[in-house]
Amino acid sequence: MTAVERRTQRLLGYVAVAGAVGWGGTYLVDELSTLSIAQDIYLVVVGWAVLLAAGALPRLTTPVMRRTRAWRVWLVVSAVALAVNAVANTPSLVPDPALFTLAQDYAYYHPWFAVYAVGYIATARYEPKSKLVGSAERTVYLASGALSLAVLVGLFALSPPDEYVLLAGGLLNVVPPLAAIAVRRRER
Repeated sequence: MTAVERRTQRLLGYVAVAGAVGWGGTYLVDELSTLSIAQDIYLVVVGWAVLLAAGALPRLTTPVMRRTRAWRVWLVVSAVALAVNAVANTPSLVPDPALFTLAQDYAYYHPWFAVYAVGYIATARYEPKSKLVGSAERTVYLASGALSLAVLVGLFALSPPDEYVLLAGGLLNVVPPLAAIAVRRRER
């Protein structure tokens, strides 16, 4: 196994662990917190920002990760989702009370399913002739992106989303990277 492959598998493993910790933490905050919804959302946003920074920043020092467009797409869409979460929860930035309530209903979970859809599909489509992502792995990502998009569309029917959204988010954050590792190990 090459150094690049080891780093990639470690990063995929980190994504799975961070997803379990992040979605588990989100669930605990939702269920156990005695803070206001605004404080809960900020707490969750800060937690996810720490997980994102801990996973991305050390790896950005490696040339392969910096040059890999798929990882850059994931970093950008994740940062945008965190910003949407924070802005939608800041009354001074969303001064209309009705719009603020709407933003809190739809800007908390929804951006993350959009992140998964864009990220997985971008990874599946990443330089089709590149050997960095094999065909079976591309299938994992494409299926995960399509499922993420279907969950996102379904979320608009739930108002407000229930705890199953947290389970779906966790599964879409944890299972595809683990499946990708399994496929990589089988193909290599």
